[in-house]
Amino acid sequence: MVPDQGHLLSIKQNLKLSFEFPGAYETAFQYTEAFTNQNQILSSFLNGTTWKSIKHKFSNKIVFPIFMYYDDVEIGNPLGSHSGVHKMGCVYYTIPDFPPEYLSTLDNIPISCILISLFRSRIFKIQ
Repeated sequence: MVPDQGHLLSIKQNLKLSFEFPGAYETAFQYTEAFTNQNQILSSFLNGTTWKSIKHKFSNKIVFPIFMYYDDVEIGNPLGSHSGVHKMGCVYYTIPDFPPEYLSTLDNIPISCILISLFRSRIFKIQ
């Protein structure tokens, strides 16, 4: 047996820090409200029926959607003979409440793609 370790980051703390960026909370709130009230072309999750029904259930609260993802990342030389040896599993989430011009810049990566957990992929197997 070889011990392995992973790292788990607090979603609550990450969200708090993300929304403490100057203007981040106000921008996300205004963008979410504008898209939720739009009934024309479906261009985002925020103006779809699923989000509107979720938001209706929590009508007296402020709610933001969160999309969670899992992905493997190869550290080192992924083309060499030892490919897969240093593969890391990443769980991260995104917040679709920001306008596209904010999400598409490198300066805003801390608020658009937030890491939750990092671990060796070999300890996590989907059955």
